[in-house]
Amino acid sequence: MPITPYLVYGIITDTNSSIVTSSPVKLHNSTNDEIIETVTNSSGQYLLDLANLTSGYSSGDTIYVYARNSIYVGETTFTQSGEGGRETNITTSYGGITLATIRNTSWKVIYDILQSSSFKISEDSIFSAMNDGIIEDEGYPIVIIFPPVLSKNGVTLKNGLVNCEINFLIEIYHTSSENVKILTDEVENKIWSAQEIWSAVGLGNLDMPIGDYDWWTEGKKKIHRLSLNANFMFDGVVSLP
Repeated sequence: MPITPYLVYGIITDTNSSIVTSSPVKLHNSTNDEIIETVTNSSGQYLLDLANLTSGYSSGDTIYVYARNSIYVGETTFTQSGEGGRETNITTSYGGITLATIRNTSWKVIYDILQSSSFKISEDSIFSAMNDGIIEDEGYPIVIIFPPVLSKNGVTLKNGLVNCEINFLIEIYHTSSENVKILTDEVENKIWSAQEIWSAVGLGNLDMPIGDYDWWTEGKKKIHRLSLNANFMFDGVVSLP
């Protein structure tokens, strides 16, 4: 049975409201992880049909639309609902897609490296946030790698190359001051040792100052926390899905 067409269309412009012609436009159904693409015409217009996705589409699917040429990038997202289609205009800019792309990709890289590569740390309890459920389920020690913060004011984009500061806060929790220092040193050493991997994904100029130390009592236990700040300069090519 044919899938009902659902048209996604619009105009791609830059920050000066000028149309962007011959610009690749990709539509990514992240629910099915499938992509279709096209190119804007001489009027900056594009047209894509969700029915052309290999697996089609369903109500509630998360849809991303990306536009890019050698200088300008932009993105938008929506949740599919209703029938017929929707107009989705995109204004591109220097860095319109780069912050989200770099943030998510770089966080996954550093998490995966410390969790499962040859630079894996000795503890498996690595998370992106701290909460009571993690403490109850996992106990200590715990390593938290918070999603990174990017310096919006420092983002530049030229000929597809992005340059910006990216900062990771890493917190290490343990039940003694000696053990929290040992685990913190291990995390620090693994990050330093993996610099070739960071460089391969555009993360360079590593700086890693030791952050704050704190301790408190939970029942009969003393919990100790040390933090690290892994600071990189991202200098690489933005890769769309």
